[in-house]
Amino acid sequence: MSANDHTERRGVLHIGALAEDAGWFFREQPRPDRGIDAHVEGSTDRRPDGRLIALQIKSGTSYFDDPIDGGWRRYLDADHVAYWLTHSLPVVLVLCDPTSGRAYWQVARSDTLRRTPTQFAIEVPDNQRFGPPMAEAFAALAEPPRDASRVDALRGRRLELDIPLIELLDRRGRMFLEAEERLDGSPGQGALRLIS
Repeated sequence: MSANDHTERRGVLHIGALAEDAGWFFREQPRPDRGIDAHVEGSTDRRPDGRLIALQIKSGTSYFDDPIDGGWRRYLDADHVAYWLTHSLPVVLVLCDPTSGRAYWQVARSDTLRRTPTQFAIEVPDNQRFGPPMAEAFAALAEPPRDASRVDALRGRRLELDIPLIELLDRRGRMFLEAEERLDGSPGQGALRLIS
C-alpha cells in the first residue's frame, strides 16, 4: 500500500468515526467507485432511518493546497461533476486534514459548483466542520421529497409489482434467484433472474 493509499484509508476511517459521533451510520464503499467512497445514514432513536447521503472523501494535506478566504477550493473534472449531479442521493465532498484530524464538507450541487475554463471548482468552507456540528445540516440535506403524491405513487407501483410474488409465497410456491456475474474483469456486473 502506497503512502497516499495509506493516507486515504486513514482519512476514510477517521470520517467514519466522526460520522458516528454525529449520530450518522457510516458505510464504506470498498469496491472501485466513480466518486463515492461511503454513505452515511441518519438515525432516529439510534436506529437507521433511511435518510442517506453519499460521500466523496479526500484525505491528505495536498487537498488543502488551494486556500481561499474562508476555506479551500478544489478543482474537479467534468465526469465527476456529471456523476455527482445525476446521483440519486445528495453528494457531499469531504476534505480530511490528517495532520489536525479536522474535516470539512460541502454539498455538490449546481449552486455550489462553478465552471472554470477547463474544469469545475467547488469551495469548501472552513466553518462547515464534518462531525457533530454537521448533524442538523445533514438532516435537512437528506430530508425525503416533500411531494407526498409522488412517494405514494412509487409505493403503490412497488406494491403492484410485489403482489404476485407475495401471493406465490403465500401459496407455498417456490422462488429461486439466479445470479450471473460477468467474468471479463467487470466486477459486480451481471444479471439477476427471479424464477418462480
